[in-house]
This record gives sequence, structure tokens and C-alpha cells, in this order.
Amino acid sequence: MNRLIYTFLLLILFASACTVRKSQDDPSFLQKIYHNTTAKYNGYFNADLLMQESLAALEQEYTEDYDTLIPVYPYMANPNVENQFNTLDKVIEKVTTVSALHRQSHWLDDNYLMLGKAQFLKKNYREAGAAFQYLVNNFDPVSPNDQVRKEEKERSRGRESRSSYKQRQKEQEKRRKEINKRRKQERKKAKKRRGQKKRRERPEEKETVPSEVSAPDAPLLASASEEPQPPSSGGLIPESSNPDHYFLKHKPAYQEGLLWEARTWTAQENYFSAEARLSMLVKDPNTSEEIRKQALVALIDSYVKSKKYRRSLETIDEALTQNIDQETKIRLAFLAGQISAQLKNNQQAIQYFEQVIKYHPNDYEKYFYAELYITRLQGGDLIGKFQDLLRNPNNQMYKGQIYYAMGETYRENYDFQRAIDAYKKVDDPEINVNPVIKAKSFVAIADINFNNEDYSDAKKYYDRALSVLSPDDHRYKRANERSEQLTAIVEAENTIYVQDSLLRIADYTPEQKRELALNIKKQRQQDQADAANEASRNSIAGGQMVSKFGSAGSVQSSFFAYDEKSVSQGEKSFKRIWGDRKLTDNWRYSSIGGAVTSDDSPGGGRTISLGISQTEIDEILQDVPDSPEDKERVRQTIDKAMLQLGFAYRSDLDNLEKSNETLHQLINRQPDKEIHAEALYLLFVNAKEAGNNTKAADYKRQFDSQFGSTEFNKKILTSTTSLGMDGVAESALDQVRKDYENGNYEKVLQLSDQSKTMFENRKDLLAQFAMLEALATGRTKGREPYIDKLKYLVANYPNSPEGEEARAYLQILGATVNTNITSGRTGSTEEFSDKIENTPHYLLVLVPGNDAINPLKATISDFNKEFFQNSNLSISTVQISTDNGREPALLVRRFNNKQEGMDYYNVIQKEKSKFNGDLSVTVLPLAITNYRFLITENKLPEYKVFLKNHYGIDL
Repeated sequence: MNRLIYTFLLLILFASACTVRKSQDDPSFLQKIYHNTTAKYNGYFNADLLMQESLAALEQEYTEDYDTLIPVYPYMANPNVENQFNTLDKVIEKVTTVSALHRQSHWLDDNYLMLGKAQFLKKNYREAGAAFQYLVNNFDPVSPNDQVRKEEKERSRGRESRSSYKQRQKEQEKRRKEINKRRKQERKKAKKRRGQKKRRERPEEKETVPSEVSAPDAPLLASASEEPQPPSSGGLIPESSNPDHYFLKHKPAYQEGLLWEARTWTAQENYFSAEARLSMLVKDPNTSEEIRKQALVALIDSYVKSKKYRRSLETIDEALTQNIDQETKIRLAFLAGQISAQLKNNQQAIQYFEQVIKYHPNDYEKYFYAELYITRLQGGDLIGKFQDLLRNPNNQMYKGQIYYAMGETYRENYDFQRAIDAYKKVDDPEINVNPVIKAKSFVAIADINFNNEDYSDAKKYYDRALSVLSPDDHRYKRANERSEQLTAIVEAENTIYVQDSLLRIADYTPEQKRELALNIKKQRQQDQADAANEASRNSIAGGQMVSKFGSAGSVQSSFFAYDEKSVSQGEKSFKRIWGDRKLTDNWRYSSIGGAVTSDDSPGGGRTISLGISQTEIDEILQDVPDSPEDKERVRQTIDKAMLQLGFAYRSDLDNLEKSNETLHQLINRQPDKEIHAEALYLLFVNAKEAGNNTKAADYKRQFDSQFGSTEFNKKILTSTTSLGMDGVAESALDQVRKDYENGNYEKVLQLSDQSKTMFENRKDLLAQFAMLEALATGRTKGREPYIDKLKYLVANYPNSPEGEEARAYLQILGATVNTNITSGRTGSTEEFSDKIENTPHYLLVLVPGNDAINPLKATISDFNKEFFQNSNLSISTVQISTDNGREPALLVRRFNNKQEGMDYYNVIQKEKSKFNGDLSVTVLPLAITNYRFLITENKLPEYKVFLKNHYGIDL
């Protein structure tokens, strides 16, 4: 045995001695084994485990919405991918480390593939595409690019003998000739198919599937004028395949890299290139079976996302005949059923959903929804069928979905009240339903109420939907917009309802008031008793659990209330004597005040009637007006709310009819002259917007005859205290913007000048008018007048965003401007502007010293790239005033409003180490209007107090 070992070692030494040259950088045989083994089992293997963990978590966390097309890849549809950033970053770290340490390993291409996948899951498609492109360009096992081939050639010549080197060169040349020959044959076949296709009648559908792809060195770019050729009648899958075999050899990641690069193109909506590449992979006989199946599924995903639904159905039919995993077949068949239903092909859709059931899905949810789809598509007595589904014990977990389907059916048949009743059952606490179904029910109820002009209930259910919906859900934006539109309307309606109720109660007799107060008192006490009983039931339930399962030492309690039999007997005895009386001691009633009477009735047991004192009546009805003056103030409150309501109808809902109706009702109430004048003015504006010049002229005559010679005329037409003028000011600003964009600079100057008197109280809008006036001046009158207008803007509106912008323009122009806008101010927090909600924001980062600036810039840049890649944020160095003089700081900008700035701040609090590394920093959200206070004066201590009061940040 020892002789054989020595002989083997001598042969290795002899072979290494017969090389042309040996580079010190070339690995030995044992080194190659080390690099391959370490790269695979130390780096790639662990990274792959983490990747599978992230994929599984994303799929498990994703909640299907079966009323929309289900995704081909659930993990891609999960909006909360940031939950996996930490795990995916570890994957990236491992594969980049392996790639740097083991460049000679066969697993280098696999590591680039894993790097691209991790970036793909993070939805960083640009970085993912770069990794896949590098893999495809540099690791083609048949035809590597010139640089890689040259490097490989140099390494090979250094360690091979002349004879083996020449032999390998001959084999490679022979292989290349075979490849070129095969490609020529494929091109001839494709050309022949195209010729046959031209002679046949073309199909009606315009969307097509790629049938021929250019050579690998030709770019696959999207074209607006060219479309891939349709497939041959034989389908995508080749009749025979001849993939390369890698038994006992490392399998290159090249084909999988091609696949994932195409998937990246799909994610970037480059559907042409993706479909061309994927079709090539499916049809190429040299594609491995596993990659072909994955490419077929990825091709379906591209067709669905590009809305080529008929093409997607054809490809799904082909995929279902292949040997792909059962779960994927179930998902594709379900998706095909949804697409067919969307294309109004109900019979075909039913067949697909029946196929889903035949596959016997392990997840009952898909079985249930397939059955639900079939029920709806078959028609007939849908409500009766839904009732049958409710009675099925297997569907107990899906009652909410069935009630939602019933609501949809009632709604389609215009039976809105029953639809609302069905939707409300989805919110039954005893029914387990996923948040998506609950949110859709809330939105449906809100939409019905909105269309029926029941705006109070509509807003309530839009708000409930917003509490359940994710901001990434496509329904969130519309629900949020509707809720905001209805805010002013509902507030006005509630004010009118409450104040009108108080007026009616004011006319009650003393006995009626006493009875009302007593009913309110009873209701309050009933609510308190219900809450106490609920707490008692929860407590008893906890005791029963101890009795049933025992304590930690398995010792049963002897307390009577834990004995279920004793409790039951006690309840029966109590009901025989007292009926359904609440379990409340008599001393509780005696301490309330007033008489306590009991009334026995044969059917319902005993009920309690409480007395009430005059003090309690006065306390409960304290808001009811008593004097004529109080009643008049309530009437004026109603009049103002009605005016606000009339304006909100026109400004928020663009509902001129409801606005006019409310304003007419207001005028009929004979309000104060100022309210009356504003109502007439709004009616005039509504008539002008509706194009009814006759009514507009009539309202103008009424206005002139009643208020033409009064102060109300000037107040409404020239000031913004008038409610109606707010909308006019906004409209005027929009018109000036349009005139500036269209190049009507003279008109901009004219309207901007008029705004100074027409809207003198609207400082927020006047700054915007002034900026447009300055820009128009620069366009028409040159540099010096432009500078004068900018200085005017800075002097009159220094704390506005436009003032900040004007100051920046002046600095660019080299003009002198006083930037010390805080001189003469006191040291209190009142000097900071509290109008911060809709003001652009910065984030000021206080650093420990100059040496920390550059490292901190780098970490913040990485932080922004990871969490706010699409926010277009910039980082700059600034100097702030402190007790020690001017000190450096970093400024992250900019955010459109306070909410965006706080969202960024909150992510920092969760990911501090990624934001500032091991450096100690202080982060301050800062409105642009307060920025100068920290730059020009030492106001940092005062600003920290301001932060606590207005941002809730305690530093």
C-alpha cells in the first residue's frame, strides 16, 4: 500500500515538472480542492439556507387576495420585504466574502447567482440585474468572453503540458464548430416556420410569443415597433432535448443566470426582452429540464404582468402537462380560472377551478375558493348556495369570505341594505377572517353609503378600512382620499345635528327633560354594568382553566367558584328567585341617590328603575341652552356649520347640487347678514362654474341689492375672511401657475400684483404668488428687476419655503442678502414656526467632530440606499451655531412634509447601527422654516424643547 502511495506522489511531481511554466499565483491541485470545498460548504451552503429561509418567510407572511389575480410568485407580491432585509444582507455578505477569498473556486458563478437573487428579493432590481449580467457575460461554459478566455488560457498554459494543452484546444475548437452548426440549423428551421406562417392566416390576437432569439452576443432590447414572433404550432417545449450532463462534475450556474436575468427584466417591465429570453430557454434542446420548467413558469408571470392573458392561458395549459411540482400546478390552474373569468369565459374558468379541486390541494383555502368561484360562475340561486356553504362544517373558518360574497351578490342586484347587512357580518368577532376580506367589506359599505350620500357612515367605514389596510394596498389611497374629502363635511353635519338636538331639547317640558336625563343615566349605568360583567366572565373563565388543567403543582383548587357544577347550580337558583337581574349589590344602588323600585314581570324577571336628582339632571343637560341669548348662539353655530357644509360640498366633492341645496336652506333660516352675504356669493360662484349665467346674474342682482353698498361687499370680494374667497384664492393661484407654465408672463405679473390686495390675509399663498411674480420678472425684465423681486420675497416671507428658495437663488446670482433673519428674537420656543405639518423637512445630524463627517456620510449613504433608495435624498455638510462656536453637522434632505421626515426618523430608531455605525450622533427633524435658527444663532437648546412639544421627541 505504501508503495502505491509513493508511486502516486512521484507521478504528480513528474506531471508538475513537465509544464511549460508555473505561475506562483496558480493554485495547486490540493489548493483547488480546498477552495472548492470551502466555497461550497462554508459560504454558499450557508447563504443558500438563509435564502430559503427568507423565501419561506415571505411566502408564509403573504396574505392572498382571491378577488384579484393571484401572483405566480407570492414572495414577490409580499409588500413587507423589509422584514427580510437583515437575513438577505447576511446572504450578500457571505457570498461576497466567498467570492473575494476563493476566486479560483468552481462555485464563483453560483455565488454571483446568489448575490443577484438576494438583491432581487430586496427589490433592488438594478443591482440584481448587474450581478446576473456579470454572471451571464463571464461564465458561459461554451463561449466565455475574450477577457475570461484570455485569463483562462494564461492559467492553463502555466500548468499544462504542451500535448495536453494542444489536445484541449482541439476539443474546444470541435465543440465550437458543433455549436455554430447547431445554431445555423435552428435559424434555418425558424426561417422556414416564419415562411409557413406568412402563408397561413394570422390569428386575431396581436400579442405574440418570441420564437427566435438572436445569438448570445446580440443585445435583447425592447422595441416599440417590433414584436416577437409567435410560436410554431408544435408548442414551446421541444420534442427532444439534449442537455449537457454533469455527473460528478460541478454544474455551471450560467443557464440559471439567464433565467433570473430575464425575471429581473420582467420586474423592470422590460417584457419584450424577458419573453424573448425565456422562450429561448424553454425551446432550446440544450436547456436542462429543471431550468426549462422554471423558465416556463417565469414566462407565464411575464405574460400576466404584461396583460397578455390569452397567451398566458396557452402557456399555462402547456405548463400543466409538464412534470412540475403540485403546488405550482394548483396555483397556475387557479390563476387560469381567474383569467378566464375575467375574459368572461365562464365555462373555461369552471373547468380550471375543477382542475384545482382534482389536484387535491393540501391548503384547504384554495379548495374553498375554487368551490366559491365555481358557485358564483354557475349562477342560479346564489344566496341559497352560499347558505349551503355556510352550513358546511369544513367552511367554519371561511364564513367571513362567504358573507362577503353574499354582500357582493346583493350589491350587484342593487339590494344595498341587504348587502350592507352581509358585509357587517364579516366583522362579527366570532368569525375568523383575514384582514383583507374585512378591509374590503369596510370599503364596500363605505362606497354604498358614499353613493347614497350618507357621508357620516361612509367616513366611519373608510376610517375603519384604513386601520386594517396596508399603505401598500391599492385600496388604501382611494379610501384615504375619500376619508379626507369627507372630514369637513362630516364635522359640519355633526355640528348641525348636535346643536339642532340641543335646541329641540331646550323646548322640552321639565318632565320631558327629567325623563330624558333618566334614560341617559340608565344607559350609562347599563354600559358600566355590561363592562363589569364582561370582566367578571373573563375572570371566571380564567378560574375554570385552572380547575380544568390544574396548577403548576397539579393541585386542584377547593374554591367553590372554580367548581363548574356548583356555579351552574347557583346560577339556576338565582334565576328562579331574581330572574335576569344584574349581579350588583344593593348598596351600589343606595349610594347612587334617588329611589329604587323593582318591577316583577312573569316573562322577564325583575327590572330596576332608578330615580334621579335635579343636580344630576342639570349635569347631564348642561349643554342645553336656557336663555334666549344661548339659543341665539346655538342658531349662529348651526348657520356657520351650514355655510361650511355648503362650501365643503363644492370644494371637496365638487357636488354643486348639494352645495346649492344646503345654501338655500341656510338662506331660508334668515341668518345674520354676513352669513347671508357669503351664502349668496357661493351660490353665484356655483352658478358660474355650472355655466348657468341666468342664475348667476340673478344671484348677483340679489347680492348687489342687499349688500352692494355695505361693508360686506368689500369684505367678501377683497378679503379672505370670507369663506368663499378661500377657494377663489386657491383657484387664482392655480391659474397663475398655469399661465407661467404656458409662458403668459405678462398675465402672471398682472394677477400676482392684484393678489397683494385681494388676498392680503393669506400669507401662505402670497409667498407663492410672489415667487411666480419674481420668476416671471426674470423672464421678461432681466437680472436686476429679478433680484429686486427675490429680495422683496425674502424680506416679506423669510420663513416660508419660497423665502428659503429665493435666498438660495440670490446666493447663486451672487447678490447680497441678509440671512440673519432671527435677529431681535427672544430665546423662547415661540420664535420657531409651528406650521410644520405640510412644510418641507430636513434631518439635521449632529456629529462628534470633523473626523466623523466622512465615515458618517458613507454609512448614511448606505442606509439610504438600503431603506430609501427611491427617495432621491442628498447628504451635505453644514455649519451650525453652538456654545463652542461654529461646528460641523450633516443635513439629509429633503422630505416633502413632516410625516415623510418622521418616517425616516422612525426607521433610524429601528436601525441605528446601520445609520450611524458605532458613532454617537443626535438626529433632529427640522422644518425648512426653522432651519435658519440653528444655522445663524445658537438656538439648539430651545429647539430641543420645541422638538419635544411638537414632534414628541425627547432628547
